[in-house]
Amino acid sequence: MKQLEEQLDALWDESRIKRRAKVDELNAALVQRVRDGVDATLQKVRSALKGEQAEMEIEIDRLLRMIDELAAGVEIWKQKALSSMDFIDKEQKALGSMVQQLSIRTAARKEEMMKRQRQRLEELRSACMERFKEVELRF
Repeated sequence: MKQLEEQLDALWDESRIKRRAKVDELNAALVQRVRDGVDATLQKVRSALKGEQAEMEIEIDRLLRMIDELAAGVEIWKQKALSSMDFIDKEQKALGSMVQQLSIRTAARKEEMMKRQRQRLEELRSACMERFKEVELRF
């Protein structure tokens, strides 16, 4: 049982690490794509509005605020994803515990049934032996 529990714990830990790494990877990729898109937009804005410096600064400020808002949104998404993963981990551990308890009860029930079977077999043998003795005494 302990080996099964250790295997389940190892699998859960590995799964949690992989999921967190994937969330971090996706988070970084999303932020990088957004930054790349913003950089490209900024370049276009700079070249198109070269003569209109004031408007360009306003647009740049607006874009930077959008980036900050998006980064905050991504961080919230990341926290929710991590929270969900933690919840799933807890549920998996609870399920593992239930499986372990069921396994223990099943083993105990099996042992009890085997004991009953041995006892019934012994009772049947005794009854047969008595019956054979009775028959033997009659002849």
